[in-house]
Amino acid sequence: MPVVTVQLYEGRSHEQKRALVAAITRSMVDLVDADPSGLHVILDEISPANWGRHGLLGTDRQSAGSGAPQSKVIGLSHLLLQVRDLSASEEFYVEGLGFTVRKRDHLPDGRDLIVLDQGVGLAEGGPEPPGSVEHIAFQTRNVASYEERVKAARGTVVDGPRPGVYGISLYFLDLDGNKIELHGD
Repeated sequence: MPVVTVQLYEGRSHEQKRALVAAITRSMVDLVDADPSGLHVILDEISPANWGRHGLLGTDRQSAGSGAPQSKVIGLSHLLLQVRDLSASEEFYVEGLGFTVRKRDHLPDGRDLIVLDQGVGLAEGGPEPPGSVEHIAFQTRNVASYEERVKAARGTVVDGPRPGVYGISLYFLDLDGNKIELHGD
């Protein structure tokens, strides 16, 4: 029964807390094979008046202007890939590579949308290579095992698996020519 405790300033919205708990759970499942049914995530909200850093209380830092929320990019949220054949692309990513479907929806223009848990959305739209995205990278385990999976799913391996900046990397093209990198151990 793993327990993850997060201490943070009070004031986050219910939606922010819900998203945080979901993300921590996904990470624990993905990175340490935790069973989500037994995983506890505790959000311990603390008043800035009861939290000090660098010799100042949080309330003192906020009144000095240094504690105000700052705009910043947190990380990659998702990529929407326009594909020629939505069913074939879903089969490539889900059956071929083991990605999972988070939800099915429609874009505002009415096109079908498949959202994958790994940060990729798929919608028909017929990309015209070369696209504006050089490649999309996903971290995984046992990168070398994906070489045969990519080929069996009708993808095209273009480089690797080989040592790279992020560990072992495998580069391949999906069914629409989008360049994908899988990296890790």
